Amino acid sequence: MKIALALILSIAVSTSLAFKLLADSDTQVAPIAVFAGFGDDCRNPGMSRFAKFFGEGLNTTSKCIQIGSGAASSIFMSFEDQGKAACEEIAKDPIFDGEFSVVGNSQGGLIARYVVEKCQNLKGRVRNMATFGAPHFGVGKFPRCFKGIICDVLNYVVDFGVYWKMIQNHVGPAGYFRDAHHLDYYKDHSTFLPSINNEREFDQEAYERMAGLNKVFLGMFSKDGMIYPPSSAWFNELRPDGSILSFNETELYTKDLLGLKTLYEEGRIVFHEFDGDHLQFSLDDVEEYVFPILAS
Repeated sequence: MKIALALILSIAVSTSLAFKLLADSDTQVAPIAVFAGFGDDCRNPGMSRFAKFFGEGLNTTSKCIQIGSGAASSIFMSFEDQGKAACEEIAKDPIFDGEFSVVGNSQGGLIARYVVEKCQNLKGRVRNMATFGAPHFGVGKFPRCFKGIICDVLNYVVDFGVYWKMIQNHVGPAGYFRDAHHLDYYKDHSTFLPSINNEREFDQEAYERMAGLNKVFLGMFSKDGMIYPPSSAWFNELRPDGSILSFNETELYTKDLLGLKTLYEEGRIVFHEFDGDHLQFSLDDVEEYVFPILAS
């Protein structure tokens, strides 16, 4: 036990020292744009500290990108409009004129990916992407309500109305709701997720931008109560019978519609599972698992 503890402490000290040396060296780490999740705001102290942590730890510039009015916009602005607003903020900030990396919490991970794939008129390009609990393959149920009679009724109502134009235009999370029972209807009426997942018209530029990333970190949470299924954060797909397709069994991967196959085969994707509920991780976790990605 003492030997194991000594080894763990040695690794921890070595990791900390490595990043201290990085911070003190002339190594240039790309600036980092950070995107908040559902109901969060860059002005919140916790989110502000989280964004600053990357810059301080990696000796670079990091900035939380405010979208619209913040928390309210994350809920009541269409997800497509949220993505466009993020692009506008990035484009007008000289910090991001060269290469930069993107980090996203929860639905902010989808905004980060939108910046990778869809932003036009950027002076720079995205180098690395890291997401925490992002619903990359959508959500199939209402948050915190996965089981039980009441939740079954609520989810039925959500299924019934989520693709109405008014809902898609005014409820942000509706843009990434993916109804596994009615995929054709989802592809025709969802205003956001089918587009960035290349499930509708194939976007060659989006493919090339994703496949061209240097490194990708995908963090999921084993007991995630917000995102269903939790492994959507790894691009796993919910099937109509409730089973889950691993990311490398999905059409998105087998047909390499988004560059995932290319990234995976070249060892440029890191999958990590945090033991906890949605966004339950520590800054030590970030330093250990994410800093190496962003520093590459």
